[in-house]
Amino acid sequence: MGVVEDIRKLLQDLVTPEMRALAVKVDAVHKEVDILREDMNRRFEELSREMSRRFDYIERSFPRG
Repeated sequence: MGVVEDIRKLLQDLVTPEMRALAVKVDAVHKEVDILREDMNRRFEELSREMSRRFDYIERSFPRG
């Protein structure tokens, strides 16, 4: 085997499986981030609705003149 073939074999045997495993972990992290982003957006919307409701209440509490 030549040097190029040895390096190719080394990459195939050692590096490629590790890169695939790393890609799986990165995908899992992306999924978790997506879940957290959805939760954050849901909570932000809930907070926004609650703030609007309270501001509306405060606004109605002042006499109009």
